[in-house]
Amino acid sequence: MVPGEEEKGIVSSSSNDTTSKEPSATTAQADRQNPLTDSNDATKQSTLPDDENKKLGPKRSANVRYTTVTDYATDVCKDYKITGFCGFGDGCRYAHDRANMKQGWQLDREWETITKGRRNIGGTVVAAANRSTVDEENASEDDESPSMDIPRTCGLCDGEYKSPVSTKCGHVFCEECALKRYRKDPTCGTCGSATNGVFNSASRLVKRLATKDG
Repeated sequence: MVPGEEEKGIVSSSSNDTTSKEPSATTAQADRQNPLTDSNDATKQSTLPDDENKKLGPKRSANVRYTTVTDYATDVCKDYKITGFCGFGDGCRYAHDRANMKQGWQLDREWETITKGRRNIGGTVVAAANRSTVDEENASEDDESPSMDIPRTCGLCDGEYKSPVSTKCGHVFCEECALKRYRKDPTCGTCGSATNGVFNSASRLVKRLATKDG
């Protein structure tokens, strides 16, 4: 130390006790009153109360069932289809279409109802590889037709048959008379049943009837 100078001590900037202390482990009190049901997994223990007899809120109705609806027409505006009005107007990104299109299973069911499972629903066979099959089908069709109930004249014009055609219900008319009536009324001129626009050729049936008369 240099003579004539005073001693200077080192002063700490903190007045706290800076003595070193060893860190101690934190202690936790375990709840011994709630024993664990499974010692392998402590998270399986639930101490929440079970309110099984809790009666709050409205009671659900017994006749309510959940229904799942699948939308197969995602490109059609549902507001316009149901109500005929859309708030977006022409700016709507979906198609404004109110037509009710039948699905495939509906068309198949109607076709099975009309044809009744028959492979040959009538009509003139233009060509076929198996000629015997064509003759058998035409013969069976003529045999099934009620030839004895056919009148001698057309039921619409009261004249002789000209290019005779038969309806699904078995009544025979002239082709021109049948088509003319179909444009105004699609029903049969004799019994009033729906023809669905099906008119089969009945020339063989008329010839057979004329042969029986002769």
